[in-house]
Amino acid sequence: MNLQFLRRSKINKKPHPCTARISTSRSSRYTPERFFLTLIPLLHTPHEHSSSHSLESLRLTFRFFNTTFLHWVTVILLVFLAVWATEQAHAFPETQDYFTALELANQRQAFLLVSIESHGQEKSDGVRKHLLTEKTRTLFQQSTHEWVFCFLTLEDADTLIAAPSLREMRQGPGVFVVDCTTGPLSGRIVSILPKTPGKYYSFMPFHIDELANMPTGTLTQRSMILAVRIHPEKPQSTASECRDYLCQKAASHSAYQASILKQGHHDWAARSREIIHHTGHNGHASEICAESWKNQDLLDSCVDCVASWRHSSGHWQTVRNKPVAYGYDIRRGTNGIWYATGIFLD
Repeated sequence: MNLQFLRRSKINKKPHPCTARISTSRSSRYTPERFFLTLIPLLHTPHEHSSSHSLESLRLTFRFFNTTFLHWVTVILLVFLAVWATEQAHAFPETQDYFTALELANQRQAFLLVSIESHGQEKSDGVRKHLLTEKTRTLFQQSTHEWVFCFLTLEDADTLIAAPSLREMRQGPGVFVVDCTTGPLSGRIVSILPKTPGKYYSFMPFHIDELANMPTGTLTQRSMILAVRIHPEKPQSTASECRDYLCQKAASHSAYQASILKQGHHDWAARSREIIHHTGHNGHASEICAESWKNQDLLDSCVDCVASWRHSSGHWQTVRNKPVAYGYDIRRGTNGIWYATGIFLD
């Protein structure tokens, strides 16, 4: 609209209330002030030109509303698409076919989490529900690894759980994790959480949270770390850096104890000097050992060993405190006893 038209009109004697807020700066074509200007000719144009000016004003007013409507529709659609894209970015690939999931995880160099549930309980699967909670979803989003999820029924996985590599599933439903990265453990099962209650270990959905930030390691190493982390008193010995070298030393000593069928800190003085020298640590190194009862499975034995450390004030102080770095592992002897070792840089 031409502002000169306003100067010729009769309203120049007294400002109309609608124009009181007009800025002296150049206004946007979509500002309310511009909208009010389109109405002024309709109200104050001389009678002989009222018809033509009314049509012009109505046309401008319609164009304003039409443009504004399209503008806000566009904004709303863009916001909706942004929210949808964010949700899709945070979603995890999932499938109900194990081999499809395995292929996808290999393509993505991701970790594959497989949940096996009894037939007829798929919809009430506590694992699936837990993975959908905001807290757990955030933990997996912040994980150092990508994840692929697979949900199977017990009937669909009967051949799968019968495999020797899944003997720790207790022949029933549960969760296991396959490392599908390009690291040295690629293709190996690195975590197993059986849902069938054991002597010491009983599955709880929040145990899945620990998998999101579990350090890379073997099944035995990660099982020992899990047993420490799920202890009710929340000991801090796994809250620092997990070093491959310390895990290797813990694995070596656990294997040695299992080979001689005897628990102990054998030749610790020499081993501790070697650890300090190799790591360049300025402090000192410490070690704890434990053995399980006979003929228990892996997770029962891990929880059993942590419980035995709890009954010793000296050992528990080491498990409870946060070290500079740590390493855990456990091995089974031919006598059916598991031998656990924890090594720390203090």
